[in-house]
Amino acid sequence: MQSLEQKINYYFDNDGILLNKQSNMKIGNVTEEEYKDISNYASNYILHKLIVNYELKPLYVPFNSNNYCIRDKTLDQCIVLASKDIEYNQKCLILIHGSGHVKLGVWSNKVCINEGLNTGSMLPFVQIAKNKGYSILIMNPNERFGLDGKNKNIFKNMKEHCEYVYKNIIHRNKNIKEIYFISHSFGGECNVEILKKFEEDLL
Repeated sequence: MQSLEQKINYYFDNDGILLNKQSNMKIGNVTEEEYKDISNYASNYILHKLIVNYELKPLYVPFNSNNYCIRDKTLDQCIVLASKDIEYNQKCLILIHGSGHVKLGVWSNKVCINEGLNTGSMLPFVQIAKNKGYSILIMNPNERFGLDGKNKNIFKNMKEHCEYVYKNIIHRNKNIKEIYFISHSFGGECNVEILKKFEEDLL
């Protein structure tokens, strides 16, 4: 079966700009189906870079035991991404995207496709955070399908996802002394909800 990367006629160059494989021009007129494939390719490309290039590891939520690094096939789970030093670094950056069809590590599919990954994805924020010695946690509140690909509500809504991830990964970690948030669109609502629920801890 043809892979998504082989199927579409575009690629990301070294500057994160989406270009046509033949003309090396930015995206032109495409069909709705082609645009959907390109959007999925962009999301997969970003996820691959976050895991491989930036060495972020998948954490599985929700979880029954204390080991969120191992998938529990008895649960409906999705992944969030975190740097390897999330459990001992004193400074942590948390990234929360907005609602809609954006996936892990993406601020805007449209911006990634039309303007590039340095504007539309979380990649530059992750790079700066790593350079400055922060641990990183990327939440995944839009995920509804889970690791088995079935459409089900792992969490009731975005806020519940973010509250769970904060409470069970960040709040319980007593090594963290400084917490920084960057959130976009409805991710800001989730951010405010965390501040309300954990006001004593955070403020």
